[in-house]
Amino acid sequence: MRKLSQSEFRLLIFFSAAVFLAANLLAAKLWMTSRAGLLREITTLKNQVAEDRSWIAAASDFDSAKEWIAGNPPPALASDQASTLLLRTVREAAEAQGLVVTEEALLPSEGTLAYPSTTLQLKLSGSFSSIVHFLYALQKPGAWRAVNKMSIKSDATPPNALVEMQIRQYFTEPGRSAAPPES
Repeated sequence: MRKLSQSEFRLLIFFSAAVFLAANLLAAKLWMTSRAGLLREITTLKNQVAEDRSWIAAASDFDSAKEWIAGNPPPALASDQASTLLLRTVREAAEAQGLVVTEEALLPSEGTLAYPSTTLQLKLSGSFSSIVHFLYALQKPGAWRAVNKMSIKSDATPPNALVEMQIRQYFTEPGRSAAPPES
């Protein structure tokens, strides 16, 4: 084999350095790609763990809710009785707070997964503080009532307000099981 000249030797060194640099850049790119994939996988696993923990927490909350429901069942009423009770309770609560009921309409009874319910659509007016007290008096956990929809608008004479809402009363029908369905 012949001896390389000075310029050929330099060219060989530059070529070797270029190949070495290209190999290192390729290795760095592969390492960065695998690292990014690993970080994505870690993030996915962390999200799965967080979701699993939230399901575990929800299950424990659901168990305590089932215990509360078993200890505080909704009232056993026929559909007409539930509608009448809801209407009377809302009128009395509004009257006690000095609110004026401008419109009320009973919506058809409907069943949910667990309990049947009746709904009252209501418009009333009065002072804002009276409305707050009305809502507080109306929604007690043991009463099995909930405000599904509500909009509050300012009246022409502040601090009065106009309120439109739907109030739902849950109940059990006599002879029907009072326990919610198992899930």
